[in-house]
Amino acid sequence: MEVDRRLRELDFGSWDGRTYEECLASDELGLRIWIEDPLAASPPEGEPFELFRARVNAVLDALPARGRVLILTHGGPIRLMLARVLTLEWRHVVLMQLSTAAITRLAVHTGGGHLLCLNDTAHLENPTFPEEGTAS
Repeated sequence: MEVDRRLRELDFGSWDGRTYEECLASDELGLRIWIEDPLAASPPEGEPFELFRARVNAVLDALPARGRVLILTHGGPIRLMLARVLTLEWRHVVLMQLSTAAITRLAVHTGGGHLLCLNDTAHLENPTFPEEGTAS
């Protein structure tokens, strides 16, 4: 097993550890701008989105041309991988539910890829899902 720090979650700065609702209540405009266009703003005291995307893309760029790779990571890097491989915008993938310990499978090839499985929790004995309206 190899640990790659480039796959850590986005540094959300002062939003870290807070629910979507809490961030919305304290910084509605900033949160909405960030979700719609993360290049226009960063989380307060957080990591610029372009740096986050660059480090996750570097991992994708380093994947072997053939074979299988297992990556264990957070929702943000998974969403960035989905966006890149499926050529989607961030505002689309941020709407995708990603449960804790869920499996998402991608077939990656030059210039794109295919979604094989999204948010599979069938392997979990008692899967839990965030309450309606919470971010994950």
